[in-house]
Amino acid sequence: MIRVRFLALLPFALLGGCSSAPTVPMVSEQDAQIFIAKIETPSFQPAADQVIVWKQADNKKEACKLFMGSTPDQKYWEWPETKITWDGQCKDGYAYGVGREFLDTRKGLMSTIGTYSGGEKEPFYEASTNFDKGELVVGDLKAKKVMAIQVQQSPMPFAMTSTIFNSAGTYDYAKIDYLGGPATAVIKSYRNGFVFRFFKVTDPGLPVDFTMEVLKDGRPVGYKIERLKNGALYGVSLLGQQPQQVGLPASLVNFYNAQYQDISQKLGETKPAYDQALVTIERYKRAICGKGDKVDYVDQEKYRLICSEDGDLTPYKDKIAQVLSEQKARQAQQATAAAAEADRQVRLAQANAQAQNNSMKELTQSVNAFSSSMNSYSQGMMNTIQQNNNQMMQYNQGFQAQPQTYDTNCVHVANVINCKTR
Repeated sequence: MIRVRFLALLPFALLGGCSSAPTVPMVSEQDAQIFIAKIETPSFQPAADQVIVWKQADNKKEACKLFMGSTPDQKYWEWPETKITWDGQCKDGYAYGVGREFLDTRKGLMSTIGTYSGGEKEPFYEASTNFDKGELVVGDLKAKKVMAIQVQQSPMPFAMTSTIFNSAGTYDYAKIDYLGGPATAVIKSYRNGFVFRFFKVTDPGLPVDFTMEVLKDGRPVGYKIERLKNGALYGVSLLGQQPQQVGLPASLVNFYNAQYQDISQKLGETKPAYDQALVTIERYKRAICGKGDKVDYVDQEKYRLICSEDGDLTPYKDKIAQVLSEQKARQAQQATAAAAEADRQVRLAQANAQAQNNSMKELTQSVNAFSSSMNSYSQGMMNTIQQNNNQMMQYNQGFQAQPQTYDTNCVHVANVINCKTR
């Protein structure tokens, strides 16, 4: 059984720092290189301990063992209340073929779709749902190339986050969308405390188009690039007590551009795993949907959710529609105010034109290309899900902005993916 736990993924607030002064100080090449070197300092993390055992499925009369894996302090299969079941076939004493495991513990009811090739060979897991926590994951769970959805109902108002993860290599990458919110975030975590983050504003009522910044242990540091919707693009230093507009050398702008391109490539690599997972889900659905078979080892209603039009997100369908409707109405009210703000920003852009250089203009073109690519990817994923009648909904909006900043880091231990936000 794969156990996936996603902690809260929260948005962050934009920092100010615009200046209407006709001239701005220039960051030196030496300072830029020192800053880049700090970000790229390697991090050495010891491999986490893991425990793997094979446990008999509680609902099977014949011998039928399932794969169990976790950290030494989370041996959930040893908890007295734990119930482990499997709705697939068995062969030679082990689970076999495509099926769904169910794990009912103090952590909630979870299901995982896996493919067993026979014997004590680790299965290939491609989808997981925690029914009690509103968490869904689709993709290659072991390779950590997945799309994840997290629903929050209480004590906060309803909210939903969808995230594309790729943590298969040296760094962690993620694209985070907040249902009904003002922006989309993409990040690259260096696993040494530094995180590169791009924040794309989708709310037409806000003057900012995007920001690029670096975090250290969750706090913005160094230098930030910010562009307004009118095209004004400039740098901001965060080294002093107050943000200050500065000119950035080409090396630093190109470094930010390279990180952005790296994110674009790595997030794109998750799509094949996601698409293949959808195929496996359909294979599984053909085996159980449309049949009148009843199960007595797991809640019947939850078991059949996967066969419905909206899949395991069915319980949240009405609330999702409500959030999107409220967002549409709110953005319509903001249209007039946005037009007035655009006029003001045009004047600001004229005052700040001196702070821009050719490298910044090249960055703008790169950002535009990547934004278009990721938007197409996100929409393509949504269309594929809808066509397969298993909507793991993704939408480029979400939570209201908070007055703090956070970064997300995912760690894979045995067959557990843990994502923590600081």
